Amino acid sequence: MPCVTRAAEPLAVIGTNEPVGCLESPERTKRLIIDKTGTFENQLIDGEWYDGNLVKIRADNVVLRHCEIRNSRSNGIFVSGRNVTIESCKIHHCLAGSFLRQQDAHGITGSPRNLTIRNCEIYYVSGDAVQFDPDRNKWDDVTIENCTFWTGPLKVAAADFYIGERPGENAIDTKCADNQPRAHLDVKNSLFYGWGSGQIENQAALNLKEHINATVENCVFRDNDICFRLRGSKKNTLVSVSDCAVYNSKIAFRLEDQIRDLVINGLAIGDGVGELFKKVDMRGRSYRNINQGYAPPYERALRFGLKQAAAPQEPTESSSVPEPTTNETSQRPLRSYLPGGSWRTVLAVAIVLFMPFLGIAFYVIASGRRKVFRQVVGEAFQRMFSRQ
Repeated sequence: MPCVTRAAEPLAVIGTNEPVGCLESPERTKRLIIDKTGTFENQLIDGEWYDGNLVKIRADNVVLRHCEIRNSRSNGIFVSGRNVTIESCKIHHCLAGSFLRQQDAHGITGSPRNLTIRNCEIYYVSGDAVQFDPDRNKWDDVTIENCTFWTGPLKVAAADFYIGERPGENAIDTKCADNQPRAHLDVKNSLFYGWGSGQIENQAALNLKEHINATVENCVFRDNDICFRLRGSKKNTLVSVSDCAVYNSKIAFRLEDQIRDLVINGLAIGDGVGELFKKVDMRGRSYRNINQGYAPPYERALRFGLKQAAAPQEPTESSSVPEPTTNETSQRPLRSYLPGGSWRTVLAVAIVLFMPFLGIAFYVIASGRRKVFRQVVGEAFQRMFSRQ
């Protein structure tokens, strides 16, 4: 019988791609302490509600791959080593305190140097999915790519949380003291949803603040109270955002505490976005927002990314995403979706149209013949209406 080869499922550009978590026949343990260099994979770390870090990475040059970390009353992973990669891991149910008595339990935290978090899914944490550093110690060079961070109402009771309660603070939270070197964070090709109506006020997908330099590129945000909460600091919080899309969220950007030098390029706005910019303790214009446009359909954005979502794509038999209709495939940059075209063009046309009227008005006023001017204008309007 001939061998039949199935087409591979296309990889999503934004968010995680399967498999995430354990593979077949994982090794099961309650905690994992990594004190030596190496690769650690396919382990199911179930803390059974242990009150402490389930995974501690102290060594340098470590790879943690295809693991599932769950059921902790503290953090999922604590990283203090250098050159660490956490890849294709699933981290969930890190729940400290209770819904009304909020306590931090983060998915990934610590004070890393050169950390990559790739193709990971983090959800149901009572703190942040990712936070560096809780004690505001030195950390630097963190890259988060192709991850999905989400929260929502619990389907079953867990730890001291009841069914239906929504745990969590933020998807990503940054802390870096002004007396520490500026920390660098790159977030790209990732999906954030569900961060709202949780355990804190002003819950956000990204809570970026203090002495950092952060770039956010080609990410999608949906169903959040606040997508970007950007907060200034004494030495200024540096943030740049490019080619990101926002859907069904109350606030796209909340700008606080005199944050400045913010650059936003290629922001795509989808349906259901309430307020684009909300300013708190801000004076003047402290940001540049260029090439803003309409967001492509949500599924297309995930599959192709924001830069390619509006371009025609070849159909694939294995794809579960509906093929685009003709009005979705025009190859237009995001900025061309703006109604009315460039504001400079509109201004130039307005000046050309009104220049004759301005000339007449100047001549009449300069010659002191205001009555003649009113008469001429009145006759012109009378002729216009008499033709209708």
